[in-house]
Amino acid sequence: MAKPSIVIVGRLGGDPEEIADGKGLKFSVAANVGKDVTDWYNVTVWDSRQKDFIKKYFKKGSSALVTGLVTLYKGEKGQYINVEGISVQFPGVGGQGKDTPKEDVVKDDIKF
Repeated sequence: MAKPSIVIVGRLGGDPEEIADGKGLKFSVAANVGKDVTDWYNVTVWDSRQKDFIKKYFKKGSSALVTGLVTLYKGEKGQYINVEGISVQFPGVGGQGKDTPKEDVVKDDIKF
């Protein structure tokens, strides 16, 4: 059975941490889904290039766009969502967001 995919836009809840003797990286992402409502996702990344990119550019509070595969599991306090991160990037057009430099776009430059 194929795992469902998910796209999350939010902020890291803590600095990324290495796991499994450095083979993986884990972090949490908080996504606001409504007024005073925040969903938390546990993300694990195994790809070495993605791990290096995350360790270099992301820390607690950084904005992130995470694409991954979902695994659901039940715990003592309810159901939890784990995300196996496939891609982590800066949110915004072309992977650029508030945390990365970008060119200013003037409204008159946009052609319809």
